[in-house]
Order: sequence, then structure tokens, then C-alpha cells
Amino acid sequence: MNTETSIELTEDQIEFYANNGYIQIDNILSQVELDELTAITDELNEKLEAELPPMEERGAYDQVFLQVVNAWRRDERFRKFSQHPVLADVARRLLKAKKVRLFHDHLMTKFPSKDGKPTTWHQDFPYWPMNEPGAMSIWIPMQDVDLANGCMSFVPGSHAWDINETIDLSGVRGDDIFEQVKDKPAHEVQRVYCPLKRGSVTFHDGRTFHYAGKNTSDEPRRVLSIICMLDGTTYDGKPHTLTDGIDDLKTGDAFSGDLFPIIG
Repeated sequence: MNTETSIELTEDQIEFYANNGYIQIDNILSQVELDELTAITDELNEKLEAELPPMEERGAYDQVFLQVVNAWRRDERFRKFSQHPVLADVARRLLKAKKVRLFHDHLMTKFPSKDGKPTTWHQDFPYWPMNEPGAMSIWIPMQDVDLANGCMSFVPGSHAWDINETIDLSGVRGDDIFEQVKDKPAHEVQRVYCPLKRGSVTFHDGRTFHYAGKNTSDEPRRVLSIICMLDGTTYDGKPHTLTDGIDDLKTGDAFSGDLFPIIG
């Protein structure tokens, strides 16, 4: 495990994130770390597959992905990645925050398929039960990613638009988030592809428009996403799988405690 707790982060990088709502940082994780993360991911996926119905009996979204939310609570070995000190420190500095908390991690394995589906253009923040913006996703691929196996794409600056829309992520309804910005000049709605080498990571604001293509390769595309938020972020009362059933979390309360730990 990488024992470093920080990396060099320039003012230009911090400003790039503030202006564009995303950033790519290369070589932030070691190959040894990623070998370990891949091994425990494959082990957990094998257990999950044994519990699931046949592929043809799964819902549309579950035929594209094998997903685990809060893998760190299900298997302690994921904690070192979901609360990775270097990633948390970068997130804190990009957000210009004193402290950041973990909202949840999200393990996503996109199945290989020539006829598969992309993850349609969307924002993350509308799905999170938070009053204050600023929460981000850290996207960690466990292999090289490119257009063939579903790398990320972003619309720079879209986090600053007054858009906060949920859409059908399965793609069945054919929702198009760009309908919300159809009056904007084309030069303001540029789509940037973000291929990554193994060990590189993207950070993006929860309001940033983003997309990941279908996986047309021969191998599963494994990703661990870490969602973190500024310390002091409050619950807006909306139903959410992570907050439903937490009796002592009331609308307006700040996220806190062991379920939403300080990570940086």
C-alpha cells in the first residue's frame, strides 16, 4: 500500500478543476495497489454473481453493470481504497475544504458486450440527498480505459450551469440531458473524452455532465468510484438507499459519524 498521504498539486490544477468541474490526475495509484484492488473486486464479483438471477432475468441496468454500493462496509479490505489518504487529500484540496467526508463508494463492473449500452450523459448530484453542492466523484479504473471499453467523457464548465436534473440512467426512456441546454451556443457545450492509463484517476463535480461509453472490449471494465462531500454537508430529506432507515438522521442534519467518516 502506498504510504504517502499527499502528492504535488499545483494551483493551476486546482483552478482547472474549479473552472471545468473535472480533472484527470495521472499516476496517482501504484500498480501494486491496483493489483490488490482488482483481486478483491474479482473475488467479490464472483460471490455476487452466484447470488444473482441469470442475465436475461435481470433489469436493463443490471444487464450492463455489476454494482456494489459501499463495498468498504461489505468487505473491510476495500476501506484502504475508499478512504485512501492520497485521494482524500487531493479531493480536499480541489474542493478548497478543511475536511471531506465519505458519502459512499460504488464498485462498478461494466460487462463486455458488442451490443452493450453506454452510461448515458447525466449528473450525479441530483441523485444525492444533499442540500449543498460541491460533492465529487473520484473515478478509479482498474485497467487502461479508452473509447473501446468505456472511458469517461465530460462537458467542461457544466457544473456551473443551473441544471439539476435526474434522468433514466438505464437509457430505456431515451432521456437527453442536453435538452436542458439546447439554447446554449455549441462552443459552450463541448464534450471531452478522457482516456486513462491504469493508475490514473478522474475527479469530477457532482453537477458536471458526464458519460461513459459501452464496453466493446473482451474484458470487464472495473471501476471503483468514491463519492465524497465537504464536511458540514446536510441531508435534504430525499429518499436514498444510503439514508433510508437511519432514524437519527433528520432533514437539515449534517452528515456525520462512522457511516460518513472524515477521510481527509
